[in-house]
Parts: sequence; C-alpha cells; structure tokens
Amino acid sequence: MRATTNFIRAWRDARRFFQLPERRRLIVFYSEGRLYGKYLQAVIWSLLQVEGATVSYLSSDPSDPMLELHDPRIDSFYIGMGSVRTYVFQTLRAGVLVMTMPDLQTFHIKRSSVYPVHYVYIHHSMVSTHMIYRTGAFDHFDSILCGGPHHCDETRAWERLNKLPEKKLFKHGYAPVDTLMALAERSGRPPRGDRPLNVLLAPSWGPNGILERGAEPLVSTLLRAGYRVIVRPHPRTLKISGAIITALSRSFSTDTRFALDIDTESLQPLLDADIMISDWSGVAMEFSFGLERPVLFMNVPRKVNNPRWSEIGMPPMEDIFRNEAGAVLNVQCTSDASAAIERLLNCSGMYAEHARALRAKYLFNPGNSGRSGAKHIAALAAEAHQLSRQQ
Repeated sequence: MRATTNFIRAWRDARRFFQLPERRRLIVFYSEGRLYGKYLQAVIWSLLQVEGATVSYLSSDPSDPMLELHDPRIDSFYIGMGSVRTYVFQTLRAGVLVMTMPDLQTFHIKRSSVYPVHYVYIHHSMVSTHMIYRTGAFDHFDSILCGGPHHCDETRAWERLNKLPEKKLFKHGYAPVDTLMALAERSGRPPRGDRPLNVLLAPSWGPNGILERGAEPLVSTLLRAGYRVIVRPHPRTLKISGAIITALSRSFSTDTRFALDIDTESLQPLLDADIMISDWSGVAMEFSFGLERPVLFMNVPRKVNNPRWSEIGMPPMEDIFRNEAGAVLNVQCTSDASAAIERLLNCSGMYAEHARALRAKYLFNPGNSGRSGAKHIAALAAEAHQLSRQQ
C-alpha cells in the first residue's frame, strides 16, 4: 500500500515539476535521500540568502525533510527511485542539475535526451576519485565542485589518460568538515577526568570492511581495556549486511559500555569520541579535519572499485592521509588495539597539529564551502540561461 501511495505521489510531483516556469528550473538539485542533505544544504542556503536565487529540489526519499520546507524560494518534489525518476531525468529541462550521486549515464541515472542540461557533481566524500569509486564514475559530468586539490589533480590525470574533454573544476570544499569545525568551536570539549575513554568504531562498507570481517575480537579488546565503545555502521552495511550488525549487538548487549549507533544523521557520537577506529572510510577524514583528533586505521585490504586506479600514477588520498592522521594496525593484531590507542592519545597534541596541516593542504575553503559552492553554481546557471536565450 505504501509503495503504491509513493508511486502516485512521485508521478504527481513529477507533473508539478514539469509545469514550473523555466526560471524556476534554472538550478535543480537532486538528492538520493535525507542522508545526503548534509552535502547540499549549505550550498542551497547560500544560493538563497547570498546569491538571491531560487532552486528546485528533487528527492528520492519520501521522508526527506527538505520536502517539507515552506519557503517560496524552494520548489520541492518527491520522484522516488524507479520509473518516475528515470523519466524525469531522461526528459529533464533545466539549466543546471546538481547532485552527489556518481556514475551518471552508466547506471540508472541518465543525462537528459531532450535538453542540454549542465550536470554538476558535489563530492560526498574526501576520499580520492580513482580507487574507491567505479571506473568512469565522473566521466559524464560537465562540472565538479572539488573538495580539495587532490580531486582536481586526479580528475585531470584521468581525463588525460582516457583522452576525455576537460570538465570545469571548482575549488569548493566539504560541508561535513565545516559543520564539525563549527560545532567543535561552539561546544568545546570538557576534560576527560575519570570518565571512560570514548572509542568510535566507524568503518566503511563492503566485504573487507571491519564489521563484515568480524569485529567481535576488536570490540572485546576495547571493552576489556575499560573503554566505552560506540559502533557506527555505514548505512550500506546496515542495508546489505544487517544480520552482521544484529549479531554484533547481541554479543555485547549486556555490557553497558557498548552502544550501537544507527542514526548516521547524528553528529553527537563524533563529537563525543576521543578517538576513531576506521579502515578506508572517508568519515575518518571528516573526524580528523573537523575535530583534530587521532584515528586508528585497521589495515584491512584496500577498497578498490576501479581496477584501473593505479594507471594515473597518483596515490589515493586514503593512503596519504592514514599515514599522517594516526596509526595503522594490522587487522590480525586486534589485541594490540588498546596499546595503540593509548600511544595515539598520549600524542594527541601532535596529531591535532597534523590534522590542521592536512586540512590546510587538502581541503578547499575550510568553514566556507557553502558560499563558495553557491557562487560557482550561480555563475554556471547564469551561463546556462544565457545560452538558452541564444538558441
């Protein structure tokens, strides 16, 4: 029943979207769902409040809070994830479409077949573009708002290797880091005192992720050391490997120092954590850049979705970062995790300095990505509008 209701709602909203006047479809955002709002909202608000623009917002999530906004400058529409979304994208007439979903044209989402829409990608992770993402994930975008210089350099190297036309690349930044920096500055951090150490286990997803390989020995080691352990699975792990998470939760359900955090919208677990344990996840960069705290990396096999990643001759940011922002521990040495954590925390001041240096080197516009992104998108929209008038 709910599926039918959502399907009807999606077609109704699609019709409303197509009925908008052209000026209200000059800047269009697409979001896979509420979890992706954190990458888009700062840009959207800056477009509205600084650039004086209006935007349309398409979402595949019926519970996306952006759909419930009552703001005359935003037109919001639910288009689902099936045939309605496919139809909307194939017949789209818009100046600029902004999205955080890669693999344009190679999977379900296609470029418009009826209008020269300008497609803009906003990175939803600070990880490199050439290893974790699928081959050609960004080839069909016209512009990319880059999180840091590595995104620009990797994109240009991939274009040269594959003889692709150059995209427009802009120095944007990364909203989740901006948010953590602002929260850390406002809230501060109380001294540890006698409270247990808070360890946040926040790995990536996939067959070689920490949770998928079995995290019970690691969690047991941490609990025996007297730490409070919060496990924060990746949303994809929750979706495709839910049984693993259920089993882990049952194993430690009687220990009050263990907690399972499945509310990936909440930033409180990151703010409360003294240290993070991760693998190849981009959230480790958010934690380090935003909060200036150390990370312990478990040395599970690389997360490789592009078998050609080494052809551009550049190390992925994940390699560079993990050797500067913390320490790497062999996955077979989980019994040494507590000792490694204590060493990192004893040098927390040094790792805070490392985090600031890495942020300055690898992140564009720290604290100001929203205004930067809005400026670039507004300029692209103006160009698109001018071209449409000339045709």
